[in-house]
Amino acid sequence: MLIVKTTRHDLMVQMHVHVDADAFDEALTGGIIELLVRMGIAVSSESDVFESLNQMLGHDRAVDVLQAATMNYFIPQALTQCNLIPLVSPLPYTEQTPQLHTDFDFEVDVYPKSTIALTSYERACVHVHAMQQTTDEDVDAQIHMLINVSNATRGENDPEAELTDEWVKEVYGEDGMSSVEELRQAMRAASEQYNHDAYEESLQNAMLHEWASRLPEPIADEIVEALTHEMLSAAEISLAQQGVTLAQYAESMQTTEEEFRAQMKVEARETLSISVAMDAIFAHMDTEVTDEVLERVASVTEPDKDASEIIRQYKADGRFYALLENAQRTSAVMWAYENTEFEECQDSDCSCGDCDCGCGC
Repeated sequence: MLIVKTTRHDLMVQMHVHVDADAFDEALTGGIIELLVRMGIAVSSESDVFESLNQMLGHDRAVDVLQAATMNYFIPQALTQCNLIPLVSPLPYTEQTPQLHTDFDFEVDVYPKSTIALTSYERACVHVHAMQQTTDEDVDAQIHMLINVSNATRGENDPEAELTDEWVKEVYGEDGMSSVEELRQAMRAASEQYNHDAYEESLQNAMLHEWASRLPEPIADEIVEALTHEMLSAAEISLAQQGVTLAQYAESMQTTEEEFRAQMKVEARETLSISVAMDAIFAHMDTEVTDEVLERVASVTEPDKDASEIIRQYKADGRFYALLENAQRTSAVMWAYENTEFEECQDSDCSCGDCDCGCGC
């Protein structure tokens, strides 16, 4: 049995979750072990899971991992029971070590989503730079860089090295290229694709920020801090796996740790603003997510699995709300595109928003 009690603290809801011994034992065989395997920790049965973790990770780390897996397994069920959908990832904590045949208790801090309407749903107009075009000079510069890199790799240092069909065959023959013209065509195609992708990204960013600017008020600092902490923790874990500290990474990017943390806070606020705006748009649409969009989102979530199987698994795990939320926001983005006009600015020096380039911004 899962018993959840909630306490409201302004914007945050604290869930007090009690899992009785029978529910924990059943969950261990029914999902917690599978969750550990997904985390890359190979355990096979409830009888040896504790000992296996101790042997692999050491006692303290084993306790941390088992606590995290157990809480993460029960959190979706607790959220469903309380009818809560988190705006940022829930923050669970406990002092108790999960054990067979024993009740387990933990707390979860949740910032739940709330219904917010935008100030306007009228069609939007945004201004973006025209897509950058690939020139012969661009291709020449890229090829020159390729020659230098290739020569350096082979221990050669000839800045005047000429590009010939023979050089192309020697370096790119395995890629099916045998002439300078083929290499130039490949480089141009790659550059044009890059410019196209960058242009599409600029359209989406401008569009999303325009709709997010229609929120009636800024996202609360408390919630921004919660997401910033989550993003920084994820970054620190990822860097630690590479043997790098956050301070070292910041130095390599020619910035300071404080500046890096400040930038993460900016990104957290932008992410939340856009997410809340898309939630508002979906509510305004007054519709349901189509099977097509839901299956597309499921396929992106886990590309190696069948979409219907992913949906079934998310429903079984109690995580379907997260998949559905993603699909709702995807639907909202599609609606926003349909209700946004894009005007191109031809002046490459224009900062779009404060110029006399004639683009209307």
